[in-house]
Amino acid sequence: MKLHRVVLPSILLLLPMLAMAHPQGHADSMLSGFAHPWLGLDHLLAMLAVGMLAATQIQLRQQLFWMMAFLISLAMGVYISIPDQLIPTAEYLVSLSVGLLGISLWLAKKLSHRAISCIIIASGLLHGIVHGIEIPHNTQSSSFIIGMLVASIVLHLSGLIWLNWGRNRAWSYFQTSTGLGLAASSVLLILGL
Repeated sequence: MKLHRVVLPSILLLLPMLAMAHPQGHADSMLSGFAHPWLGLDHLLAMLAVGMLAATQIQLRQQLFWMMAFLISLAMGVYISIPDQLIPTAEYLVSLSVGLLGISLWLAKKLSHRAISCIIIASGLLHGIVHGIEIPHNTQSSSFIIGMLVASIVLHLSGLIWLNWGRNRAWSYFQTSTGLGLAASSVLLILGL
């Protein structure tokens, strides 16, 4: 099955949410949740990285496993987090997880499936905890989480498409440079640059 036959209809299904003239209540919460992963560079890079890691797998089942593992652990992290309870190192850990995902992408052929799965699940859990802390008080958390998960799916698919696009070129170099770029961006995020 061609990936564009799945991705394009999925994106088209999201367009009605963006066209709402007067978002309020559940819709407002859902739109806030959808926007949230796009607004933080660490979250944006992590979501793209998971999609790119999935692209390193040949079988669709393995690709879906890693993306779903991240989404499930993300949702679990949101539900176990306590709003407004700041964890001093949380943002640093999230930035570090971007680096680990980048290194995993760089070394995808050398790391075991289990090791990459653990990194993806731990990253999803960390990102979920941070997202849960940041949920605005005036939103309905279930709608916010649904919007956030939909945005995460779009970003995962974007990462998958990005690396598959590079596969048609010098794929090994493309994968390595993208992984190293993610790892380097993690250092910049930790330093606050």
